[in-house]
Amino acid sequence: MNNKLINDFQNRPIYNKLTQEILDSISDDQIEQAIVDNMHTKMNEKLINEVSVLKNSTIGRQAIYTTWWIEAEINNGGFNQYFYNSGDKYLPYLINGLIEMDDKDYLNLFQRAIVIYNDQIKKQHDSQDGSIQDFLDSYDNNPLSNLDDEFYKLDEVKPLRGI
Repeated sequence: MNNKLINDFQNRPIYNKLTQEILDSISDDQIEQAIVDNMHTKMNEKLINEVSVLKNSTIGRQAIYTTWWIEAEINNGGFNQYFYNSGDKYLPYLINGLIEMDDKDYLNLFQRAIVIYNDQIKKQHDSQDGSIQDFLDSYDNNPLSNLDDEFYKLDEVKPLRGI
């Protein structure tokens, strides 16, 4: 990775409060990171979990944070990793955001993932002890794997960050 990009990221401004004036001054390609950083400052400052902060945020901030989070998880280890790490705690905010943005492609994909998770994966994850071996075993014959491929293809054509 380019040293300038790393340096720019490490030295980016992190706003405790995002005003309309600040948002207007941030370039479009930096808005997502500014909002995610702002959400994290709220979480750290109040020492509360993400869901509490999300619950008290606008639907736009909820959508940006949850799409950022789920995209990172899926790109790192697929839908299985997302559900293994987060369960379904972000899904209501993600789904509401996708509905608000009228993004039927991602909405359909995530709704199908939720059905598979609830019908086939949740019990398996709930019964595991959280060990690395259990996590690795959770990939065996996992029905979410096909949705990973769909996500990657869709993300090439229409990046989730672009919604």
